[in-house]
Amino acid sequence: MFVEKRYDLGLRILLALAKEPERYHAARDLAEREKALEFQVRRVLSALTRAGFLSSTIGREGGYRLAKPPEEINLYEVFRALSGEGPVVGLLGQGRGEPTSPGPSSPTFGFWRTLEEKFRQILQAQSLADLLS
Repeated sequence: MFVEKRYDLGLRILLALAKEPERYHAARDLAEREKALEFQVRRVLSALTRAGFLSSTIGREGGYRLAKPPEEINLYEVFRALSGEGPVVGLLGQGRGEPTSPGPSSPTFGFWRTLEEKFRQILQAQSLADLLS
């Protein structure tokens, strides 16, 4: 399965923060820990902070930590925060070709719509706490 890096990175960052909820974590340390580029980590942190999942503080001991308990962090809402203007669900085969969104006149529209709805239901039923167990 192929997923966009921002979704995987976002979940990994949230899990790392959930494991040490009282401590603030610097973006640079999270990037090093997750073996990711710092600018990618900062982009994810920014989206998660804007969505209210993280709190941040500046200064020598500053950084990011969860703003809510893991049980209150719904994965569908996390994916929505990380998707920006794009769709939450995107199926791409190893980066080949351009993505498309079949319209209602397409004979495959019902199939894709059902798949998207099932994916949404699965994500909505999961919290960050479910990934911790």
